[in-house]
Amino acid sequence: MKMPAIVTTKEEFDKSIPRESLEKEVELRILAGAIRSKIVDLGNKWVIETEWNVVGQQ
Repeated sequence: MKMPAIVTTKEEFDKSIPRESLEKEVELRILAGAIRSKIVDLGNKWVIETEWNVVGQQ
C-alpha cells in the first residue's frame, strides 16, 4: 500500500510583480488542493512555496 507523500514546489517571480497578484496565485493553489502555500521575499525576487499532498507517491 502506497502512502501519501508531500511534494514542495518553488516558483520564482520577478520582483516587478505586485505582491497582491501573488496573493491571488496563492489562493488559486489552495483552491486547487495545495496543503499550504506562501510567498517568500528573497529581496530581488518573489518565490511561491507550495506543499502538495500527492497520494500514491513516495
